Amino acid sequence: MRFLLALLLCAPGLGAAAPLTLAAAQARPGLGVTITGGAPLVVTVKNQSPEAVVIGQAAGLICKAEGGASRIITLRALELTVAANAEAEATVPAALLSANPPTGSLAPTSETEPRLTPLLAYLATRNDLPRLTAQLLVRCILEDPSFAAWQRAIGIAAGTEPAPEQVIAAIDALGVLRQITPERTFKLATDPELKLRAVRNPVARGKAMKLYGIDLPEAPLPPDLGTLLHTKTGDNCPICRQRALMQPPADGL
Repeated sequence: MRFLLALLLCAPGLGAAAPLTLAAAQARPGLGVTITGGAPLVVTVKNQSPEAVVIGQAAGLICKAEGGASRIITLRALELTVAANAEAEATVPAALLSANPPTGSLAPTSETEPRLTPLLAYLATRNDLPRLTAQLLVRCILEDPSFAAWQRAIGIAAGTEPAPEQVIAAIDALGVLRQITPERTFKLATDPELKLRAVRNPVARGKAMKLYGIDLPEAPLPPDLGTLLHTKTGDNCPICRQRALMQPPADGL
């Protein structure tokens, strides 16, 4: 009997508490859970109980602003361990589902958005998608805007020259959409303004040529459609993340 009890106690996973969703954590005594931010989402957990807790939340959680209509959806899963009598914070990539970003505290809901399931599955294996591209992907799947309509949605006045990173984000988004929803045709793919700007952009040109089926003699080999383009320092692309790992710590050690 003692040998059997020892086996049970040592078996992996037995006795460990199941992860709590954010909604369950907010309802649990001894836990204070605050959700704030726009994109990304910031989750702060204060654990006043004598035991450690694990927060586990799948991607696709929709949160609403308290007392408002603003909504936001998480694009990646959250796993956060909070020690007993301690506080921890996590940042979760997210995208707006409403025109105005939420303010103040947010509350998790039971709402879902099945149309974004292919995108969430794609993002589960990618951590190098720039924020601007991710937000555009969500808009394309849910609203299918033209390039000009997307520009207006992010506050760019009509007639204003778009920034190079916005053109690159649109081309990257088209490359992802071709992979996750090949059966759909999006307005970005047939937008003449975006096509013209993309083939003129030295960073986006190779990928744009492949997307639009442009074959120029002696053109450089275009990148694979699944390869994200580097836009600028700090945009979370693989180059920037590798460069950050190579930097010496702030304390010089």
